[in-house]
Amino acid sequence: MKKKIIDLFKPLFKDKTVFGYMFLVSFLGILFWLILALNTQFVDRLIYSRYTFFGTEHYYKDVWYYRLIVSTVGIVLMSLHNFIIAKIYKIFGKRYTLFFAVLSAVVAIIGIFIITASIREIPNQ
Repeated sequence: MKKKIIDLFKPLFKDKTVFGYMFLVSFLGILFWLILALNTQFVDRLIYSRYTFFGTEHYYKDVWYYRLIVSTVGIVLMSLHNFIIAKIYKIFGKRYTLFFAVLSAVVAIIGIFIITASIREIPNQ
């Protein structure tokens, strides 16, 4: 199993463009996690954790670790995107891989914008 994963990523280390985009996607996933995790107060009471357009108040309270779960999902998704990038590179080549890598980076950037906007809007108290 470990050998298959190493063989999947080995050609990507030689292609600097694709590897650069994979690094960018990984960096954005870690940045997403840091932004959300560092803006969470670890308290016993409920904090504002979600914002939607549904409901009467638009703010919903939940336990503090809800934000950490959401931030961890961001890292997991960016890791899965890197595995998909490696698989696309193996099957289809560089052209489709760069397209998917750019889309992954754009999704990560949009996610960071959304999460920072919601952190500014929702008080953490």
